[in-house]
Amino acid sequence: MSATSAASPKAPFRHILAYTTGDGANSLVLNSIFGFSMLYYTEALGLDYKLAGLAMSVATFWDAIANPVMGHITDNTRSRFGRRHPYMLVGGDIEMFVALLGA
Repeated sequence: MSATSAASPKAPFRHILAYTTGDGANSLVLNSIFGFSMLYYTEALGLDYKLAGLAMSVATFWDAIANPVMGHITDNTRSRFGRRHPYMLVGGDIEMFVALLGA
């Protein structure tokens, strides 16, 4: 294998900057929500900061495990409604049911 075929083409810096800027707004919003929720858990609810941090980290780790698994499942789903529509329909119904039970 020659050295020229093994080298991958580099993306221009402006493309990298444009790609990362798009995620900047998402990151700002999510970090603000996490920061406020930590303040809310500890100050308003009186929860110990260690337990609040544990709750937030468990949720983050669960997302890190569940999202790729569900992505794999939906990528391999074949139905007449599409790959992801059945899961959105069922997930919405489950969320509505849980909300009604909590009310």
